[in-house]
Amino acid sequence: MCGIAGIFKLNSERIERSDLVKFTDSLEHRGPDAAGYELLCNNTLGFGHRRLSILDLSKAGKQPMSYANERYWICYNGEVFNFQEIKKELELKGYKFISNTDTEVILAAYIEYGVVCLNKFNGMWAFAIWDKELEQLFLARDRFGIKPLYYTFDENKIFAFASETRSFKYLKDFKRSFNDELLQISMNDPYALEGIGYTPFNNILQLLPGHFMFVKKEGKLQQRRWWSIHEHIRTDISQDINKQKEEFYHLFRDACKLRLISDVPVGTALSGGLDSSAVYSTVYDIIEKESLNRYNKDSQRAFTAVFPGLPNDEREYAEMAVKYTLGNINLIETPQDELVKRIENDTIMSDCINTSPLTSICSVYKGMREAGIRVSMDGHGVDEMLYGYRDMVYSLYNDALWNGNAEDAKRYQDVLLQMYFPADQSGALNKFNFQLREKQLRDKKVFTKVKRVLKNKRENEKEFQVPLLSSLSDKPYNFSKLPIGE
Repeated sequence: MCGIAGIFKLNSERIERSDLVKFTDSLEHRGPDAAGYELLCNNTLGFGHRRLSILDLSKAGKQPMSYANERYWICYNGEVFNFQEIKKELELKGYKFISNTDTEVILAAYIEYGVVCLNKFNGMWAFAIWDKELEQLFLARDRFGIKPLYYTFDENKIFAFASETRSFKYLKDFKRSFNDELLQISMNDPYALEGIGYTPFNNILQLLPGHFMFVKKEGKLQQRRWWSIHEHIRTDISQDINKQKEEFYHLFRDACKLRLISDVPVGTALSGGLDSSAVYSTVYDIIEKESLNRYNKDSQRAFTAVFPGLPNDEREYAEMAVKYTLGNINLIETPQDELVKRIENDTIMSDCINTSPLTSICSVYKGMREAGIRVSMDGHGVDEMLYGYRDMVYSLYNDALWNGNAEDAKRYQDVLLQMYFPADQSGALNKFNFQLREKQLRDKKVFTKVKRVLKNKRENEKEFQVPLLSSLSDKPYNFSKLPIGE
């Protein structure tokens, strides 16, 4: 990951280089390999970048980067995996490139296609582009908001953005302070604010996933939606489960292959679970059987967190995957000394409120970095997409029980059993069997009465109410309009 930062003085006040450097360097931990700072628009706009070098390790990949006789400038965090295909398309249109980065391709694509270029990108990104001629700042975020982008806005005074909320502690004349109401929402549900563009802080907002915005000196801005999952739900899916599995595997394998494009080694945080084992094993198969034109031969190594003597130690399962591929594994034991301090520090660095500490996985990534690995290809997000969390399946199981569907309840029970450690499966099975017997003994009328009582109880409880927050989004962008300068 890289870190990006920017300051735009809307009142024409000049930016001091030292202020831009301080703001940007708060992200040094995201980009320890290089730093870049650029003052633009008569020193009223500053772009800052902290680089983690992955593609084109030479100085040609340095950011902020310019294009077209310095009319356009970009600072960018992320990776567009299909940039080589887009690059060939643009070269046929006469575009020239001096680097082997995806950054330069993004700039050229924006020049050629305007906002529509976002639809061409397959990847994850948060970037800002300055158009010197139109005196216009353009910011965009990927479809699902994988890469973060926060901003603050004071009309007719300043617009500033950064990859983390922590950076705003280092923004001159800005005081980062909690908003009690928003903080309470985050404490009640750590995921509640992320999808609506807020943070627990006063005047620190998020550019929403699948959105972009233009910022001009007049001091007006509006987020615009460029992508929505509701508009891309496929209806042509085969009802044949075997064909579904075949297509899913094809998409999964292609996604792994695309993400192998790297000039540095790629590793995997291997837990022994289904998602990380699938990624790890598939990458080995791709490297062995397919022709790749740009990848690092040291890919891919496994890094596994171990907890000797504890029931949640997954070393046995991780080693099974490594044995299958005949690969190497790095076992990382999380030190138990100063554990509280480590949890506190990892929570601060994660820049958000989490439902559980991230210390064990942070130790894995630290071990990767110490071993020279800068890129990790993992299975984050798969659990949510494929109902991989036990509580998700439990909700289906309980719903089936509630509605008297014993057949479905038994199917969900079989899935749930596989989500327990072998030593715990017997106890879980006894619990399931007890629940099924109890369900069969219940009188339907009594059960209905219980449902009614519980419903009334919920309605009468004084639960915490999420306040109605103003929308930070606009209607979907109309791509039939001129994409630039409207």
